[in-house]
Amino acid sequence: MPTVLQRKIMKGIAPLGSVYQAGTLSGNPIAMTAGLAQLHILNENPHIYDNLNLSGTLLGNGLKSLGERYQMNICVNQVGSLVGLFLLKEPLNEVSDYSYVEKVTVYFLKIYLNFY
Repeated sequence: MPTVLQRKIMKGIAPLGSVYQAGTLSGNPIAMTAGLAQLHILNENPHIYDNLNLSGTLLGNGLKSLGERYQMNICVNQVGSLVGLFLLKEPLNEVSDYSYVEKVTVYFLKIYLNFY
């Protein structure tokens, strides 16, 4: 039997609500069960996030290193396990050049921090 909170959440999803949610495995019982099991594992083993964040750091640093080695105009931003790679037409030379990159980075940083 659904709880009041579950009903409230589901009423927010389209077609009744304003949140549109769709995807290959959306609502698939096996995918939902696997996702819930994964959340339980993560909750019981918070050290997994340390390894995940280290992987993000290694990936970000590796991308920066490759960009330098091959003289590519890239900008790599990394916060925890989130890594953003920007391919640029020309190098970033002035602080004002970073405004777009900064906006996108702040956006993803807010998403990242909302999980903790």
